[in-house]
Amino acid sequence: MKRISAILLAAVMIFSFAACSKKGDLGKQTTTNAKGIVEFNTVGTFDFSDYKKENEDKAVTEGFKNTEKSKCLDKGAAKKLAANELTEGFEYDTLRISYDRTEGMWRVSYSISETGAAENICIDSDGITQLIVKE
Repeated sequence: MKRISAILLAAVMIFSFAACSKKGDLGKQTTTNAKGIVEFNTVGTFDFSDYKKENEDKAVTEGFKNTEKSKCLDKGAAKKLAANELTEGFEYDTLRISYDRTEGMWRVSYSISETGAAENICIDSDGITQLIVKE
């Protein structure tokens, strides 16, 4: 009985490893576009209220371009709207998107991996920019 169990367990492990090695099963965590920008495909989470409190000394809360309602219900819309607010000439190499489900707030983070410089743009689900934090 122990021998059969060991053989079955070994077979299950072999098939599990084979399934994990197939391309596309788990999806790519990042993609790199033609400009060399690394974009994280998964949407992270964050707490907008905490983020706002932690960054109140360097947060911009007015003077935005996105001031009229425009549905922002997915990461594609958030990325498109955030691009409107990005400082002209800011050349980033990494893009991450996070979402606060409680407050319906998107955070699109553009950063430069070499220097750590970043621009984080927070947009609500109505497409209106609420906060920008530059690091």
